[in-house]
Amino acid sequence: MSVKFKGNFNRVDRAIKKALNPTSVEFAKKANKYVKKDTGATESSVWSASNFDKGQVIWDTDYAAYAYSSLLVFLESSSKLKWVLDI
Repeated sequence: MSVKFKGNFNRVDRAIKKALNPTSVEFAKKANKYVKKDTGATESSVWSASNFDKGQVIWDTDYAAYAYSSLLVFLESSSKLKWVLDI
């Protein structure tokens, strides 16, 4: 007995593409609650720098780059937390 399978994943691909934008926008809204709000520049940068259709959520400020690089340095020195963020 043999089985041939021809996968047609067009419907799945379309569903993923359709869900990326609203999912990314919702993620940005929820994550912005945790962004530092001194001037509001970092919080508002997500709306112009991100590509929600591709699922890319980006905070594009110098502070965001500093905070991200500081987190990586902290995680490198503290191996206990690496598994939490899956880095």
